[in-house]
Amino acid sequence: LRGAHGIGRERVKPPALILLVDDDPAYRRALANELRRAEYEVILAGSGAEALAALMSNQPDVVLLDLQLPDMSGLDVLKAIREQQPASDVIMLTGHGTIDTAIEAIRMGAFDYLSKPCPLDELEVRIQRAQERQALRRRASLLERGLTPPDLGSAFVGTSPAFRQVLDLVTRVAPTD
Repeated sequence: LRGAHGIGRERVKPPALILLVDDDPAYRRALANELRRAEYEVILAGSGAEALAALMSNQPDVVLLDLQLPDMSGLDVLKAIREQQPASDVIMLTGHGTIDTAIEAIRMGAFDYLSKPCPLDELEVRIQRAQERQALRRRASLLERGLTPPDLGSAFVGTSPAFRQVLDLVTRVAPTD
């Protein structure tokens, strides 16, 4: 914080919460350490079941999801994430990927798809893009709510046939100039 009385304060954005799902403990630990060093908050899961349990108590901004897990397919986990946490962006990570699996993952709602091991700076760029997309979605939602006129029909008091005719007329002419 700079300056007196709050003048010149910079707003600090909280770190993104990342759910890292990978069955390789060494890779999971190493990547988590690098992400924490880059000031991300990281939750770890070693299986699809652990990932789904973590989703119940957390709302990650980004999920880094391995395609091959010991208990279920990464695509099955992706489907469950899309249903339980649609606001979370999923970046698929795999060492065994093909173009077909990448296309399928994107079709099922993955934000991005990377081959392991991927350079940390490339992964950070993808995470930042996911965060930017989330910020744009939030802004669009706020704008839509601000531009949508409220339904005033329930605010009017009156039930006579003449009053209902007036409300009907208002509804018909409202969209016109």
